[in-house]
Amino acid sequence: MTPHLKRVSRRKLFLAIALSIGVCGASVIALLIASQKKARQAFERGIGLLHPPCTRVLALASIDAEGALLAFEEAMEAGLEGAEVRGFYHYALALLDFQRGDLRMAEEELASAFRYLGEHPDLALLAAQLSHERGRFQNAEREIQHALRLKPAHPLALALAIEIAQSAGDIGKAQVHLHALRSLGCQGQALGHREALLFEARGELEQAERKWLDLTGRAPDDLIAWINRARILHLRGKVEEALRAYDKALSIESNHPHAHLGRGLVHRDLGEHREAEEDFKKASSLAPRDPKPWIALGDLKREEGDIAKAIECYRVALDLDSGQALAWLKMGNALVASGEYFEASQAFLRALHIAPSLGQAHNGLGVALMHLAGLDDGYPSKALFHLERAAELSPEDPNPFVNIALWTEREGLLMEARRRWQLVLARWPHLKVAVEHLARIEEMVDKKKGRARDPI
Repeated sequence: MTPHLKRVSRRKLFLAIALSIGVCGASVIALLIASQKKARQAFERGIGLLHPPCTRVLALASIDAEGALLAFEEAMEAGLEGAEVRGFYHYALALLDFQRGDLRMAEEELASAFRYLGEHPDLALLAAQLSHERGRFQNAEREIQHALRLKPAHPLALALAIEIAQSAGDIGKAQVHLHALRSLGCQGQALGHREALLFEARGELEQAERKWLDLTGRAPDDLIAWINRARILHLRGKVEEALRAYDKALSIESNHPHAHLGRGLVHRDLGEHREAEEDFKKASSLAPRDPKPWIALGDLKREEGDIAKAIECYRVALDLDSGQALAWLKMGNALVASGEYFEASQAFLRALHIAPSLGQAHNGLGVALMHLAGLDDGYPSKALFHLERAAELSPEDPNPFVNIALWTEREGLLMEARRRWQLVLARWPHLKVAVEHLARIEEMVDKKKGRARDPI
């Protein structure tokens, strides 16, 4: 081959290599662009699942958190990086943990989401939901207001604000939030749920029952509506109808833990303890990180008189989530029943640390301190303080008022005890313990008067 031909061949080879490199480079760029597009689409799909139309979903429990989580995982696998995708990934994990009843893990994942996203209305919303679930109502109110400051027209935040206002007994505020939801165009089945719950909060149980009946009639496969219909029937004492409604809910989704838990509570009230225990255990197996089935099982065992087993169940619930004020309250009550007054006082204090305005915990602590009065000179006055606080927080509950009367008797304040029992009977005329104690005090007063009249 001549030198000229060699030069021509080399030029052709270099040209072929350059063309090949160019084609490969273009292919890589095209693949990269396609991958980035796929990642972005997956991310947007996840965001969409976290923010469904308010005409369809108005509760965090009904969001497709698992679908959103899978979408964010797909986005990251396709190469999407950054604080935003990682933040929403942890948020979806937290939401899924909440839906499964694992509040402790939900809080941990939510803390991770905050590290990536900072102040965000969705995160403040979930923080409020978790506080509300734990009975930290003041925290819940503060967090939901923060969420609404960050995004005033957030349908899910407005829906939760209704629930939090209802829990606080502020029906006016709940109605304001409901009006705001309507103004956003939130209509249909999801809004109907909130309207039914508001009827219940106003004490209009018959209207609430009719609303749930209407909602299940409009959407026969609305699982949440059936569960709430069953719950309101149970609340109204229609236990047989409630049982049928829970059965219907479980025919829609046989493995729903809340439906099994609710049905178990109905079985318990029907005296069907074996069936109740089966439902509680099934609920626990379906939501192994949720303490509520264990609390219900503890209540069942206490009702059966097995206090030791009840305490064991409450301990399991608290091992799952030590931030549950209700579990600490019930543990305290069981410990009082078993005569473990100091341990009971510690349980009530834990409940009050979580929920300072929990009247029943103040009452329980007062009772425990009454029994411990001989151990510390300060316990009697502390007992009275907590009993009076309980009466202030729960004026509809006779127990704090009864216990205050008992406290005055223990302190030997006969005339004050008489006055206290008279006050109790003025509000609860047929309360047997009050009738018996007042009769005994009246007899003691008469005897004292008789002795005073005797000649020296």
